Amino acid sequence: GAKYLVLFVDNYSQHMWVYWLKAKSNTFYVFLIFKEIVEKQTSLLLLCLCSE
Repeated sequence: GAKYLVLFVDNYSQHMWVYWLKAKSNTFYVFLIFKEIVEKQTSLLLLCLCSE
């Protein structure tokens, strides 16, 4: 039932993560989950976010 998606791309490795959303208002919540997962996996902090 998802209508939207948000795509996160690591510009260095070109690795991509896709999250399907039922509403655009869930974007920030999904970003916080994404940020937590990536920081735990890499032991690095996310320092910069570019949006288009």
